[in-house]
Amino acid sequence: MMMSIIEEPVTLQLFRDLFTIFYEPLVRVYKSANVYSSVTDFSAFADDVIRIVDAAARQDVSADPNQTVQAFIDLCARHEDAFYKFVHEVHVHDNGLFDALMAWLEGILEFLRHGPRSGGALDMNALFRGAVDMRVVDAHVAVRDINALIAWQTARKRWHADKTRRKMAAEGTGESAASAAGRAQAGGGVGVVPMGGFTSADFGLNSLDLQDMGLDGGAGYGSGDSDVEEEREDEEEDADPIAAERRRRQRLQDALRSRAGEPVKPVVAELGKLRGVFLTLLRGVLA
Repeated sequence: MMMSIIEEPVTLQLFRDLFTIFYEPLVRVYKSANVYSSVTDFSAFADDVIRIVDAAARQDVSADPNQTVQAFIDLCARHEDAFYKFVHEVHVHDNGLFDALMAWLEGILEFLRHGPRSGGALDMNALFRGAVDMRVVDAHVAVRDINALIAWQTARKRWHADKTRRKMAAEGTGESAASAAGRAQAGGGVGVVPMGGFTSADFGLNSLDLQDMGLDGGAGYGSGDSDVEEEREDEEEDADPIAAERRRRQRLQDALRSRAGEPVKPVVAELGKLRGVFLTLLRGVLA
């Protein structure tokens, strides 16, 4: 399916457009800023990284991990000036490219937080009434589906709050169960706070919606450091298929336990008939 999508003429045209959009301005900046002079600095940085990684790989298991971390911190400090020089040269000669790029990113975040600048909104009630009048959907069946989804989402929030409360109690964290439950009800679920203290709510997104798509840390079988640790252990156990199979079964059991008691999403069919009209109205609002 992925190959068929890539081979579509529209996809190839999109790749060409993206290449043209980003390549030409970057070439202009590189030529005006003499960025090629930084290749030597990057080469020195790469050689330094290889040396530090090799030294860390040769360390004994009982070696102090703090010394290893400090070695990488010192590595960054040694090349910090060269990096800032590179950024300064590019920014001085970019003719507003970087400022425009940051403004573009800020515009995306502003849209996610507050919606279209025109202030337009999609009236879901009008959409439903129009679909009923046009006999696209059966009103009674659609209302039954909607009520089932509301009940499922409410039960899922309660399940997620109880699960987080039990996890915090087991880990002995300082946050009280009441505050955890309050955040679950107010924010649409308790999500894992990613690096930097950002949450999905900062971008106008509901954490439970992200979990439905498998994008939230709490939705998958593992996340963050646990994924890295599992990959490392799997590599070590490649030579022992029995140990690898045992670990796979253990991860499967952990995943099943983490989903124990989760409410099952109801099967809805009538609401799917609104998709075409919904997309048409949505395009109008976004335009």
